[in-house]
Amino acid sequence: MNILAPLLFSLIFGAVGGFMCRAAIVLLRKEREKLAISKKAEGVVIAMKEDHSDSDTVFRYPVVKFTAVSGTEFEIHASVRTEPPRHKVGDRVTIAYDPADPGSGDIAGTETLGLILLLLLGIPFLLAGIGVLSKCVLMQACGPVQ
Repeated sequence: MNILAPLLFSLIFGAVGGFMCRAAIVLLRKEREKLAISKKAEGVVIAMKEDHSDSDTVFRYPVVKFTAVSGTEFEIHASVRTEPPRHKVGDRVTIAYDPADPGSGDIAGTETLGLILLLLLGIPFLLAGIGVLSKCVLMQACGPVQ
């Protein structure tokens, strides 16, 4: 049996999975540093906006008003878009924000959702690559596996 195709598959999947896991780890570290300096404030959902980009599904996200420690009011657009929406107008939510840039805040607890997805996708790619590679090694060492 030609071992080149499974070996190539293994290298591609392993590399993609390794890259995704590495990127997630780097981003998690940055997120942890960001959370260490962030302040928290209570905000109120004042509106729901719709996101029509990239699909047939319309995703909704809240616009939240909160007051920073400095006393200045800010309006932010939450980064997580869902359908059905998690929040409704009038809901109170906790905002995590950088005191140096309060306008870039977001609803607390949503910071790592994308990173978790990256890990959940990266680990299977990595495992698939390792699995195929180990099968290739076994085929070379022991002959075809029955």
